[in-house]
Amino acid sequence: MMVTIFGVGSFLTIAYCSTHPENMAYFYIALFASMFMGVSQSFGEAVVLGFLKGFPPNLVGDFSAGTGMAGIFSTFSLLGMKAMKLTDA
Repeated sequence: MMVTIFGVGSFLTIAYCSTHPENMAYFYIALFASMFMGVSQSFGEAVVLGFLKGFPPNLVGDFSAGTGMAGIFSTFSLLGMKAMKLTDA
């Protein structure tokens, strides 16, 4: 819930700051909001990883697949390894 609140607050702050391009102070506020968004996402992922220790170990590989090209590659490699009946280890 905290990550969602901080994320929405950061996005709203960035959106508000982008409507005032003439004032340089809003750029720095938007920059701080962007950094705060990254910190809140890191906090959220750390909390989720803490909860994952109570789940089966094969969920950790599926959860930490990644984003972008790393996410696509790791997802297909996970699916390929599961098709070959290999374990995550």
